[in-house]
Amino acid sequence: MLLRINTKMLSYEIAKAKQRIIICAAGLTKELAVSICHAKQQNINLQIDVIVDISEHSRRLGYGEHDANELLMQNQINLYQLPKIRLAFCVVDQKSWVFSQLPELVETNETTEGFNCLELGSQVTEDLVLTFQSIVCPPSVATDISKFTNEQRTDLLTRNALTVPALSDQAKKVSKAELNKIKEELTTNPPQKFNVSRQVNVFNSRLEFVELELSNGHI
Repeated sequence: MLLRINTKMLSYEIAKAKQRIIICAAGLTKELAVSICHAKQQNINLQIDVIVDISEHSRRLGYGEHDANELLMQNQINLYQLPKIRLAFCVVDQKSWVFSQLPELVETNETTEGFNCLELGSQVTEDLVLTFQSIVCPPSVATDISKFTNEQRTDLLTRNALTVPALSDQAKKVSKAELNKIKEELTTNPPQKFNVSRQVNVFNSRLEFVELELSNGHI
């Protein structure tokens, strides 16, 4: 099913989670991170895994907020780093969605117009979960793999034979030291205000940029 999904809609679905929440995205908003942490507080047995591109570059493009990653870390949510994620998905219990994320530098993601998402069926959801677990941990310890027959497991991993091993080498658990380093870089040289940047991009042809240089002068 084609639909439009944004932070508020995802937060609504996350609030209803009974079994698991899995999110893979270029970045998360703080609002979404708050919803995930609240769901964990309401159900301590909830399985929650989040994989994001935590890099400074991703924040400068406007993919999510660094505060969201810090909040997940503080609440002991499983947080993984995978560079250059640009297609997102979310699993809540037996439901899942694959959706595009636009950088805030270009366009806001909170619009309710158009569509940016595919809602997947239950079998495809289980395939998605298995692929995710193959990326972040060895198949022998991926909990949901036991639900698959040997034929299902072989078929899925064969289809992902080129992708999963390459991603497995890059995906890793995020450390507090890594988050602190990125926060320091963003504090020293903060990103542009995205609403201003979007206006500049739209009206760029009407703006004049002049470089001035003063030599041998003093005040």
